[in-house]
Amino acid sequence: TSSTPALCGVNNGTATVSTSGGVGPFSYSWSPGGQITASISNLAAGTYTVTVNAPLSCTPPQPATVVVPSPTRPSVNAGTDQTICIGSSANLTASGANSYTWSPSTSLTSTSGASVTSTTTSTITYTVTGTDGSGCTASDQVNVNVNSVATVNAGIDQSICAGESVTLSGSVGGSATTGTWSATSGSFSNANSLTSTYTPSITSGTVTLTLTTKDPAGPCQAVT
Repeated sequence: TSSTPALCGVNNGTATVSTSGGVGPFSYSWSPGGQITASISNLAAGTYTVTVNAPLSCTPPQPATVVVPSPTRPSVNAGTDQTICIGSSANLTASGANSYTWSPSTSLTSTSGASVTSTTTSTITYTVTGTDGSGCTASDQVNVNVNSVATVNAGIDQSICAGESVTLSGSVGGSATTGTWSATSGSFSNANSLTSTYTPSITSGTVTLTLTTKDPAGPCQAVT
């Protein structure tokens, strides 16, 4: 017996049985389908049984099994998940197939091709469907996580008398959760506290205090 595979989604497989010995003529009966020839076509992937009968031979009808295989589906890979800062873009690249379709189309430069670019402003999951040369398809997903821009506010300017300290009131926002104080002189009770106490080392004049975000650790930049 022999067979050729059926393409994905297409009933075009074949199955053939051959005989040796015996006295013809031979008759054939296939199941499923009921065909009565030695070779049959337009088959879906699956298992077929053929019974060969030779009335002039001294042997009973002989059954045989033929498997029409289905091609292996492609192994599509959408790439690793990405994290971007809002306002940035993510380059997405798929592999494992011959052609690709991306969905949804939200913020994509194109919905076809192995490589596309996303300028999404919110976290989203994309699905890429790949098709190989046999018409078989497979899908994979990739997440694009979007971090908001970090924000920081050192608070209002303050005036104190010489020898005094001042309690600061900084704030951070967006994707930032902490910040660090710095100055060219003086000292902080805890430079990593938004409400740190600052003691200047000068007795007159002006000192500029800077509050810088310490995170996020991802693609968004620290701000001051």
